[in-house]
Amino acid sequence: MPGNDNVKRVVLLIAVAVASYFTAGWAAGAYGASVGSALGIGATAGAGLVTAVVQTAVFAVGMLAINALVPLNSDFSNGDNNSQSLNFIGSARNRLEPYGTVPMLLGYHRITPPQCALPYTDLRGQDEYVTMMFALSYRRLMKDKSTAKLGDTKISKYKDVEIEYDTGDVDNDQEITLYRKNQVQEAVNQEIRGTWITRAVAPNSKKVRFDLLWKYGLIKYDRDDEGRDPWETSLEIEIREQDTGDTWAPVKQKTWFLQTAVAFRREISVSNLDKTKLYDIRIRAYWVKHPLHWPPQNGDDDPGGKGPYNIATLTTLHYIQNGTPVSNDCIALAAMEIRATDQLNGIPDTFNIEAQSRLHDWDGSHWDDHKPTSNPASCLRFVLGVGSEGCATARPLTVSRINDASFIAFHDWCVLNNFEFCQYIDFSTTVHRTINQIAAVGRARVYPVDGKWTVVIDKKNDVISQYFTPRNTISFSASKVYPDEIHAMRVRFISRVEGWQNSEMIVFADGYNEDGSGGDTEAVNYEGIQFDGVTDPDHNWKLARYWLKVAKYQAENFTIETDVENLVSLPGDRVAYQDEALLTGIGTARVVSYIGTTLTLDDGFEFDDTEANDFYGFTIRPSDGSAGFTFSVDTPASPSSVFNGTATGTVVEGDLAIFGVFGIITQDLLIKSITPGQDLTAVMECVPYNEAVYDVDDETAPTYDPGVTLPLTDPWPTIEQIRSDETVMILDGNGTPQPTMAVTIVNNTADEEPLDTSKLLGIALEWRVYIDDPDASEGPWLLQTIAPQETTGFIIGVTVGTAYEVRVSYIFNDGSRSNFHTITHTVIGNSDVPDEVSSFTILNVGSDKHYSWVYDSWVTTPIVGYEIRYMSYVEAGGLPNAQHMEDETQILAEDDTVILMEEDAPAIPAWEDMHKVSTQVIIGSPHVNSIPVEALASVQNYHFAIKAVNSSGNLSPDGLYITKDIGVGAPA
Repeated sequence: MPGNDNVKRVVLLIAVAVASYFTAGWAAGAYGASVGSALGIGATAGAGLVTAVVQTAVFAVGMLAINALVPLNSDFSNGDNNSQSLNFIGSARNRLEPYGTVPMLLGYHRITPPQCALPYTDLRGQDEYVTMMFALSYRRLMKDKSTAKLGDTKISKYKDVEIEYDTGDVDNDQEITLYRKNQVQEAVNQEIRGTWITRAVAPNSKKVRFDLLWKYGLIKYDRDDEGRDPWETSLEIEIREQDTGDTWAPVKQKTWFLQTAVAFRREISVSNLDKTKLYDIRIRAYWVKHPLHWPPQNGDDDPGGKGPYNIATLTTLHYIQNGTPVSNDCIALAAMEIRATDQLNGIPDTFNIEAQSRLHDWDGSHWDDHKPTSNPASCLRFVLGVGSEGCATARPLTVSRINDASFIAFHDWCVLNNFEFCQYIDFSTTVHRTINQIAAVGRARVYPVDGKWTVVIDKKNDVISQYFTPRNTISFSASKVYPDEIHAMRVRFISRVEGWQNSEMIVFADGYNEDGSGGDTEAVNYEGIQFDGVTDPDHNWKLARYWLKVAKYQAENFTIETDVENLVSLPGDRVAYQDEALLTGIGTARVVSYIGTTLTLDDGFEFDDTEANDFYGFTIRPSDGSAGFTFSVDTPASPSSVFNGTATGTVVEGDLAIFGVFGIITQDLLIKSITPGQDLTAVMECVPYNEAVYDVDDETAPTYDPGVTLPLTDPWPTIEQIRSDETVMILDGNGTPQPTMAVTIVNNTADEEPLDTSKLLGIALEWRVYIDDPDASEGPWLLQTIAPQETTGFIIGVTVGTAYEVRVSYIFNDGSRSNFHTITHTVIGNSDVPDEVSSFTILNVGSDKHYSWVYDSWVTTPIVGYEIRYMSYVEAGGLPNAQHMEDETQILAEDDTVILMEEDAPAIPAWEDMHKVSTQVIIGSPHVNSIPVEALASVQNYHFAIKAVNSSGNLSPDGLYITKDIGVGAPA
């Protein structure tokens, strides 16, 4: 650098280097580190006190814990791969911690919650059940119930399992009632028929459970061919408050529809009772009639009888009285009840589920309540207690205690860069440590500024907020770390895209790669690092690239002590510093006057005046705190305190003028912290500001390849569609179309490879009646196994207009099942209506009269039978003994005189007003049919009508009407 003090500077530099050699060498012996070069320090200038510190070579990642605006926690980045912060999800357990740490979910993560109460077991019939309770997190959170698992096995693969959630998710939650330690049991052992069974609910009960037994199964035996058909039991429950005179209120209806001759047990529950009130509750059977089924009734006590068996026995009533063992409303809970018999080996301890925190989130105009978010700004506010309803911290802050504008800016910054914080904090920690971990994933730090918590982001900054020189500082010191150069970082993280597996990615520094190809150097110096709360590979890559640049460009640390000059600067600001000790600038002076183009200073400078005129200049820092500007010197002459030139701003007396060579007059620094002192003094910790650090903002992460083989995912079948219209109906033995569901099944594999059917025993096709009641236990699944190569399964015996749950799964050779795919479908049946009956009359057959009709459209529109209705002429408003002529134009009296013209006769009655000849569908052929006319009143004239009926119960649209005289009193 130009100047006549170079010799003095070199001598001082050598002296410092020699001293550093011995100091650093001793340190190297103690710590096993190599000796680095000294930090070059020149002579002191002005009033500033300058010191220097030389550090031995260290791990670069360890240096980052000190030399950065956004320092890493040294416990998590020490390069020794012993970090305890990485949650090894695969081996996580539901620890039993009744009085332990309440976990807190921030962002989206797979969680393995601790048990907050002792698990217990109970017997139901021949089966043992396990009930457990978990503390998920501080609420509120949104769970994905489809991701619930025991270990790596989905909950849906287990039978007789129920989970309740109370997470503050008001749209999809329920009160915890499964977990109960105190309950009153009442033995009943009474068959449930059409008569109400009434009981008084035990006081303080929140739930009533009915234990049911079908001792002969649930089945109907066909009386003709000894076949078996599914049958049903339908129960209803009503409740009312005692001694109030209130009417009974229906609270539950449940139908079981299946085919089994084996005794089985089920239960049905009524929840959410007000435990401060006394109730009566009652249960009875009611029947849903199905066309062509025998009347529902129990057969003989002998199970070999031919009648249908559908009577359930109420064996026991359970009155569950206690509430949740956790009284803190801030905690999100889950309770699980699962049948252990034939499914579990001991108490399960690997329950896990994926969930999302619901926090106050910025929507562009305000912080919206309880929105699903992983934004670090929202997480910060929650941990500080702003909007957390006092759940996250014992001393929540109000909005007045934070710089909310900085939180909004941080929120927008994280949205722009896809930064998220996702961590399940189930260990003891502090608020301060947590907020800095959260801020770090967004390259930020949280500071108290002017008494308010403020988020400071490390990003490109074009504004210099202050200029510091020996003229306006009290002291200055500098240190430099000479780390081993990092060629690449091994980033360890839990990968969301890999199913929450522990993963590792390699991120290379500029100029390095794996094998030295493409003109780069082969990387040999790798260091491990991890970023807590980061589960996205691209996010990890960007942070690793950022820290590699920080290690390269921010190895120095500067400490500046100032007076009131510090008040205009904040942590995160970009400032400029000039000091001859740093070989930046030649000197600093105050402006005495500026007249015309002549600048007069209170101190002079010596410099090499043989350089070009535009080589030298000033940076002027205005005394009013406005932005600095430059002053170009026209004809510099050394030594001098008077300079002629041109200023780009307004120069006034008292301004600070920093003299030197353009481009290196000052060094740009980044304030990483400010520590206030006495009398408005402060100590500022700074690092070099280098825009190369922020080049990462314009870089694109490469496609992430984990380099591992993930476990193979079992294939599972998918229901592509279900059809149940007339096109898929199956004919029974009489040629009558039966309502049918045709289920189209396709294979679903992760790698889209063809299905290897040799590994399958078959495809399980199951169905049951769908009941829209989330509190009720569902009925049993009916099972039909189809061949592995089949693509369509047919379910017959269904009811038109009834909704069914249908699910499919693969049955593997070892008997295990794949994932289920379940959908709900309502049976359409025959949507067509049959044609009209071709002809209809009443014939004399001996002494009897018979209905006779013909249906000519059997081939084009098949039917299952007919419906005939009647109404007397008198009931329709006519005369009792009037004769209706065949041409239906006039009504005659007995003497053949016209007494009523047709237009004055009563109208033909409506179909729905007429009486059914039979309550059952009349079975007949498509040709000539004849059935006896039942005895009618001794009235001569009747209206008759007939309609055809198809398999869906649809009738002919109009019907065929006739009016006939059947004779007085005939037939008797």
